[in-house]
Formats: sequence, structure tokens, C-alpha cells
Amino acid sequence: MINYPHMVAAPAQGVGREIPQSKEAYLKLFEKEWIPFHEGRAPETGLKEKGRPERKKICEDVKLKNAQKGLFLVTDGVSSSQGWYASRATARIMYERLGEELDRGVENNIQEALRHGENPLERITTYVVAQVIAAVEQADSHIRATGAMNREFHGSTTTLSMAKLVELPDTKGGRLQRLFFTNVGDSRIYVQRKGGHLERVTRDDSLLQHHVDLQEITPQDADAIDQAPDPKRLDARLSAYARQRTIITKSVGSGRPTENLGVSYIDLQPGDRFVRENE
Repeated sequence: MINYPHMVAAPAQGVGREIPQSKEAYLKLFEKEWIPFHEGRAPETGLKEKGRPERKKICEDVKLKNAQKGLFLVTDGVSSSQGWYASRATARIMYERLGEELDRGVENNIQEALRHGENPLERITTYVVAQVIAAVEQADSHIRATGAMNREFHGSTTTLSMAKLVELPDTKGGRLQRLFFTNVGDSRIYVQRKGGHLERVTRDDSLLQHHVDLQEITPQDADAIDQAPDPKRLDARLSAYARQRTIITKSVGSGRPTENLGVSYIDLQPGDRFVRENE
């Protein structure tokens, strides 16, 4: 668990963790404490404006790759809403709830299921899904409580894509690798089966996806709008939607991020890969 000084306890109606008192102290200590948890390069500070070299003062993204705990995530703080804090708070809570703590819960549930002659695969799948949703709820509540206590952190929001790899007993006396995943916002997860093509397995929470759901545009149209280097060069029919391509309908810290939150899973085989992408 990351332990932060220069913080005070959250109020009773909060989620029972510290409220940061200083932006500078929080950022400095977070970067120091996060190094042992993340394997690989830290995210780069984003550009102030696409196509121009000037970068933002604070990196709003957090990455986590921790193979030992089978936990992988990207949080992409929303630039217009103090996203640097929400991205870090969400990553911190995901690590604490879905790392070693979840692993202990999985093992306890496996043993409990075997003692009662239950199917551990079904029991653990239900348990992990519930724990992922609870972790997102806790992150959302904590970010809101922080903003209520300190105006410097008010309104902070972030997107999230996360995956948790859990080894489970199958129904044939063997073991399988089950990858649980979810996303809030437009950060995406792709899976590549051995020798196959990348396939996106998450669904964006965005206005662009909303127009696809209404059948106003096709998924192919949405991809063209999303990937267009210069939206002004899109044809007249698609350019009408170009301004909405970065507008998300859900984020951690605002709205209702766990409403209809889908937690899915796939069973991986040797050679399979998955990739996370943030906009």
C-alpha cells in the first residue's frame, strides 16, 4: 500500500482514505512510490496541442504493468478537469484492491468452494467481477470526496482501462488463465490470439459510440472520424461528428461510471497477447 504523508483522514462519509493537502507533495511522492509497482517506461507528458511540440507541465496518464500480480491498467486523466489527480488516485486504488488483496480473496474462495463441493470456476468468476466493480466505485467515491474537501482537486476525472489475469482451476483438473477486463471512457483494450489479428474487446463510452448505437453512422465511419489526422478533411457527412470524437460519456470521478459497467473475461492460451490504448 502507498502511504502518503501531508494528508488528513477523509470524512466519515468518504471512503476511509487520506485527502491530499498539497498538489506538489502528492505528485512528488506518488512518482517515487509508483516506481516499484510499474514494470517498464513511465508514460510521456502529453502535448498541449496536437501537432505542436510544447508539452503539458504535468503528465495526466498513469500506466501499470505488474506481471507478478497479473494487473495491468492505463488511466488517462481528462485535461480539462484536473485529470492528473484522478488518474493517480484511480491507479492507486486499483493496485491496492485488485493486486495482492484480490489474490488472497481468490485463493480463499477456491478453498471454500472445494470444501463445499461447489464449482470454483463459477464462484471465482462472480467474485472477481464484483471486486472489479467495487474498486471502480471506491475510486470514484474517493475522487469526489477529495474534491469536496480541497478545491485544488475539485472536478478531477479520468478514463480507465484495466485487466487482471487470474489463474483458476478448470473443470478437468487443470488450470486456466482467465483475463478479466473493463473500461470507463475511451481507453481501449485489444486482444491478439496467437497468429491472429488485433481485436478490440472493449466498447467506448463516448458520443461517437452513441451515434453508432443510434445507427446514424457505422462503426467504420466512427473509426474514420476517430483516426482522421485532420478532421477538416473528412467529407461533409462525417465532419459533422468530428468535434464529438473526444467527448466521453463516462469517467471515474464524474457521472455514473459503474452504471451498466461491463466486466468481461476471456481465457488466454500460450502466445496470446493483449494491448491497452489510451487516446
